[in-house]
Amino acid sequence: MTVTFDPYDRMIMVQAKITGPAGSLFSLAALDTGATMSFVNTELLEMLNYDLTKASEFPTMPLLTANGVISAPQITLDGFYALEKDKRSFPVLFYKMPATSPVDAIIGLDFLRSHILTLDFTTGQLTLV
Repeated sequence: MTVTFDPYDRMIMVQAKITGPAGSLFSLAALDTGATMSFVNTELLEMLNYDLTKASEFPTMPLLTANGVISAPQITLDGFYALEKDKRSFPVLFYKMPATSPVDAIIGLDFLRSHILTLDFTTGQLTLV
C-alpha cells in the first residue's frame, strides 16, 4: 500500500477505520514511529459505544503528551484498519485529545510491527507492506 503525504507538514496523516460495538467510524490518524503503542481519542470510543465507565479499572501505560506524562488506560478495539492493514482485537491506549487536534488516533509501532514501512520524504510517499 502506497499513499502520498506532505513531507513538509508537521505530521503524516492517513485515513483509519475504528470498529466498535456500534459499528465503524472513519477518522484521520497520525503515523508516529516514536509511539510505542497506538492510541485513540476517548470521544471516538464513546461514539462507538465502548463502555468506558470503568476506565479507572483498565490496565494503564504511561503516555507522553505535549502537556507531560499521563497514565492512559488501555482498551481492546474490535478492529483498527489503516493503510490496508486490518488489526482485529487490537489493544490501544485512549485519552481525551485536544479539540484542536487534526487527528483522532495515533498509529504507533505496535500497529507497524511485522510490516515493512518506507517513508520517502523526497517524493512524499509512504509504503507499508
